[in-house]
Amino acid sequence: MRYFIGSVIAVYLLASGAEFADALEFKIVENQMIVSGRIESSDAWYFNRALDKNSKVDTVVLRQMPGGKVDAMERIASTIEEKKLTTIVSGICVSACAHIFLAGEKRQFSDDFPLGSSFLGYHGVYRSAGSLEGYKGVVATNSERWYVKRSGGKLDSEVVLAWLSFDHASGLARFYHPNLKNRVPVVSYLCDGRMPLKKCKHLEKTALEYGIITTAELGHVKDTPHWKPELYTKIKTPVSALMDSDVISSGKKKAVGTYLKSKRPARAVVMSKNGRWLFWAGRSTMETAIAMAVLRCELKAEVKCHVIGLDDKLTRTLEQIDDRDFK
Repeated sequence: MRYFIGSVIAVYLLASGAEFADALEFKIVENQMIVSGRIESSDAWYFNRALDKNSKVDTVVLRQMPGGKVDAMERIASTIEEKKLTTIVSGICVSACAHIFLAGEKRQFSDDFPLGSSFLGYHGVYRSAGSLEGYKGVVATNSERWYVKRSGGKLDSEVVLAWLSFDHASGLARFYHPNLKNRVPVVSYLCDGRMPLKKCKHLEKTALEYGIITTAELGHVKDTPHWKPELYTKIKTPVSALMDSDVISSGKKKAVGTYLKSKRPARAVVMSKNGRWLFWAGRSTMETAIAMAVLRCELKAEVKCHVIGLDDKLTRTLEQIDDRDFK
């Protein structure tokens, strides 16, 4: 029976020039391998092959990654630990991704994502996104020592056991960058289930003090991620114009209509490649809005999603939006 780390978020952030694997995607930029996507069982083989073909890689950037299969997670983590690679977290890195991150020799947050929207999330092993019943003892026994060891002995055993024992995959131990303490008093949490951070149990130490990251210095990522607003050119046409166009299909108009009825302020609007889904976000920064809208879209659609609007203005012409492949 195949088990996997339960995930509360799934996303495929696609980058041009990426080498495609089963589910993970790898983009090589100088000495960095930028990894994104959901981890499937065969991805450990793809990961090792990419490293073998790019011997200069000494840093793995884990970008907007959900969980995945345990077998691949363990093999990827073992490779990173054996080769003493640096790991950098960019955006959301939960479940299997967070486990892999801890295998890095040097571990840090990135400089390419707003710190308030970037975090590491840990929990136990789940057969599905449902109950952990029947697996708690095995998980705690086999995993606790590894986490404490990788943290240099700084992680408290009781904290590790707490996150390994969540009854549902939605529970997470969340760790943010310690510099956020300048804005908020707490940067580490135990959230047992889908609860807002303010209701989660506050942990006294930061990710640095727990040894989850080895330095507060931000790691520089050497490519431009899709959430950078400068990649997009807004045109004067409002998103609502899609409803009056003869070019756009009725299916796409239905998705746009749902957006227009929401009456929510949207900084970023994205559409799935197949045109069936439209998602949006109204975060405080444009970068975060783009990243979150793409994340939600690709979680639901399970296909590539593209930005079509910023601040309610289109970033693509009507003809481009109607192109199923978004060329």
